[in-house]
Amino acid sequence: MVGWAASAAVLATFCVNTMMPLRVLAIISNVLFCAYGAVAHIFPVLILHAILLPVNVVRLVQIRRLVHGMQAAEHSELSVQSLLPPIAWAEWWRRNPVIYPGPGTGLGRIARTKEAVHIADLTKEQAYLERDPLFVGQVELAGGRTLPCDPQLIQGNRGVPPRGGRPSAA
Repeated sequence: MVGWAASAAVLATFCVNTMMPLRVLAIISNVLFCAYGAVAHIFPVLILHAILLPVNVVRLVQIRRLVHGMQAAEHSELSVQSLLPPIAWAEWWRRNPVIYPGPGTGLGRIARTKEAVHIADLTKEQAYLERDPLFVGQVELAGGRTLPCDPQLIQGNRGVPPRGGRPSAA
């Protein structure tokens, strides 16, 4: 009977549309399959679901934190984007190929001084503390902690504004 209940829970996971109910059903199925594997002495099933159980619990906790963070962000100045994984940083760059770096960012310093810059701790920089979108994105979306910047690596000053002008799109 436990095996049938576990199978029904797995089937139910394929019928839900959102991640939180899916993880809850997966956890129920893991518990039931662990019980089934123990009672029926089917150790591969027991071991597999004993391994999957903490994975599903951790993922459920992560989803709940994300949802809670997004709800908190709706009622504060916290950006919802800061709660998204690093892939959001790549997507942000895809949508914003032309950037306007603030004067305190690594690119802003390169544009001003034309010299290499190394920022040892991004979270202690004035641009981060002032919530410059490029800086905040690099720290909170991409998980950046340090930043070496070399003007020679930016071919043709792509994205870096020339003195007195705006950055080029190419």
